[in-house]
Amino acid sequence: MSETFAVNELFQSIQGEARHAGTPSVFVRLQGCAVGCPWCDTKHTWDMDPGQEISIEQMLAKEVDAPTFTHMTQADILSVVGRFNARYVVITGGEPCAYDLRSLTEDLIQAGRSVQSKPGARSRCGLRQRRG
Repeated sequence: MSETFAVNELFQSIQGEARHAGTPSVFVRLQGCAVGCPWCDTKHTWDMDPGQEISIEQMLAKEVDAPTFTHMTQADILSVVGRFNARYVVITGGEPCAYDLRSLTEDLIQAGRSVQSKPGARSRCGLRQRRG
């Protein structure tokens, strides 16, 4: 059985950070983070409360930040990303390092997309403690 991904939101916008600032991008914002960095600007993605699970269609229609999320297969993600014109995909969170993204990123690249994963504190500063 293939891995499913808890997805908080999936949308097209303009990358606003770092060297790719200004690049049209598709953002895949994953749900779930055990790190809990104090500077995080997406704290609504930390917890995975089963009571907050919604359908894919409801997730795609979200207009405000919320802790709601949906479970998507790799095929679901590829299908939705394929609806957008942007060729650059940013996988962010939550904490993308909580997922095995190898197969997903390989398939996105094979589909002609460039992919960036934006992991949180585990990669940036080596924090391993859980938020308390």
